[in-house]
Amino acid sequence: TLVSAGLVFFFNFDIQGYVGAVISVLILKAAYDILREMYNHLLGIRADDNLIRNIKETIAQHPNVGGVYDLVLNSYGPGETIGSVHISVPDTMTMAEVHPLTKGIAVHLYKKFGINMTVGVYAENQPSVEVLEIRKALDQVISLYTHVVQVHAFYVQEEKKV
Repeated sequence: TLVSAGLVFFFNFDIQGYVGAVISVLILKAAYDILREMYNHLLGIRADDNLIRNIKETIAQHPNVGGVYDLVLNSYGPGETIGSVHISVPDTMTMAEVHPLTKGIAVHLYKKFGINMTVGVYAENQPSVEVLEIRKALDQVISLYTHVVQVHAFYVQEEKKV
């Protein structure tokens, strides 16, 4: 603005309209960036890959955890993250064994990462010939679909044929 005023004053060369247009575009771009950042946080942004990997590794270290799935993190600003995750455990575990496991994982994650986590459970069949044959057949079908990343929550109820 000062340069354009100097050009008008000393050289009678007026570019104030162009400078005003450029400044307006810069202000609009800044407003757009602020709004986009705000909406990204409201709608959700992807969590850091290292954090996700560390959380999954931490959970997998607990006894009887066969797998870690469906990790979801919701950030509400610095220090305000909540989430949910599912673990697979042997179907032979009782609720008296599962409950302390899930609570222990939640406490461990809060102490280590400051994240309030809800831990859900998937039962995992104990290996049997029938279950292994069904799983092998399922894996063959799924291998035809390259976009499928993994299978979890696989549980066979032999008596119901489900």
